[in-house]
Amino acid sequence: ACAVFQGRVVACGGVQSRRDVVDLRHIIMNSVEAYDHAADSWKLLPSMVERRWMHKSVAVKNKLFVVGGWNNTDCEVFDGSNFVLLRPPVSLAARLKLTYGLVGVGGRLVVFSRGNSVFYCNVANFEWLEREFAAVDGVDRYSCARLPKF
Repeated sequence: ACAVFQGRVVACGGVQSRRDVVDLRHIIMNSVEAYDHAADSWKLLPSMVERRWMHKSVAVKNKLFVVGGWNNTDCEVFDGSNFVLLRPPVSLAARLKLTYGLVGVGGRLVVFSRGNSVFYCNVANFEWLEREFAAVDGVDRYSCARLPKF
């Protein structure tokens, strides 16, 4: 997953390309790197708490959020120094690993998941809310983006 955070492109997690490993858990990564386009260089950042693959990330209010992924039912927040694991309510957790879209709007983390569900997380107090959204029936594996004001 990649997101722009503190003026750099931050890439986190993923899967190593190794054909000699049979168990996928051993090649899913928790490493994090930042690309500084002005210096044209990469720098290692502190690792995530969990290993993640097929997850999403977005910056909201000077924090980087990493949500879901293969077999991950939680999210992590990075404040520029360390990652901290955030566990959502049990009723939402299982669906976070099916995160299809993630955007930051104002002070909210907005998570789109399977089944026309959308979760809002207030980043000030980490309160989670669930709502349904109107989507075309059968839509699956979509992406979303926040549009700038014109």
